[in-house]
Amino acid sequence: MGEHMILGGLFVQIFFFGFFIIVSVIFHRRMLASPMNYVGGSQIPWARCMHVLYTVSCLIMIRSIYRVIEYIQGSDGFFQSKEAFVYIFDASLMFSCCVVLVVLHPSKLLGGQGYQKPEDLEMLASRYESTRHY
Repeated sequence: MGEHMILGGLFVQIFFFGFFIIVSVIFHRRMLASPMNYVGGSQIPWARCMHVLYTVSCLIMIRSIYRVIEYIQGSDGFFQSKEAFVYIFDASLMFSCCVVLVVLHPSKLLGGQGYQKPEDLEMLASRYESTRHY
């Protein structure tokens, strides 16, 4: 029963993660079709962020599909009998995701845009408190 629950969970994960990827592709295509894309109104390198997202999503999807195949074959299956598959399709894919996100983390791509220093936030909070009337 536990194996069926794991398989069901993996299928649900693949379904929703696939839905997320489809929504991301639709968003990306609509942003490319937007007139603002041609005018250059945005200072945010959103296209590069999307490519990072696609790279990491592809690696995670490959791992998820591998996990489904591994569990379908059972404990005597080909994938579970060879330790190399765990290193190739599990560990190396997740390590690659970590490397991609460390090197190309969205906060680095944004270059600090949208970041407010803590002292600025404190000043805003003190202004808000002084205008409140109890």
